[in-house]
Amino acid sequence: MSTAHTSLATDLKVAEQMVAGMSDYLNSGSVYSKKIDHDLMYLTLGGYLIRQHQLTALTDALDPAQKARLRNVVENFETIRRTQAGAFEKKANQELQARLREWERSLKELLDDRRPSMAFYRNDVEKRVMIATLLDALQADSALLKPEIPNQIERLDKQLRSRWRSGSFIWPPQLEAAYPTDDYWWLYGELV
Repeated sequence: MSTAHTSLATDLKVAEQMVAGMSDYLNSGSVYSKKIDHDLMYLTLGGYLIRQHQLTALTDALDPAQKARLRNVVENFETIRRTQAGAFEKKANQELQARLREWERSLKELLDDRRPSMAFYRNDVEKRVMIATLLDALQADSALLKPEIPNQIERLDKQLRSRWRSGSFIWPPQLEAAYPTDDYWWLYGELV
């Protein structure tokens, strides 16, 4: 289930479950590791990072107990990230490449259609948001990126822009403050 369609309380609970399994996940061989208990979601870095991004950006919407839980989750994640920096970088790079492949397939399917489905796009654009959060995390750690990755993102964004008309935020309004237009233009508008 997309985080675009869940509540902040649910996202906080899922983030807690993800961090509880994060250390083992970073040392596993799979990008899509074990399922966590909520709605059969997989534990992935992108899945965690998108939730952390939304929760921290929208912290004013949380009650004091939720804010304390969020601080604890973020602190625990950052400890794991620091103590397993090599595993974090490797897993983030693996997932970034996997999400780019998935996004490229989704985008091709959408753009090949004369009348692309915005319902399909609203769901699948989460991959593009995860690409952004993974890229931000890797760049924050000064991690090495394969040189073709920024070029691939730019190429896919150019393809999307060729069929994009700017407009309203496409996810639920309560999430809009977490996604500024300039940084997340692909969440503001529609395919034409």
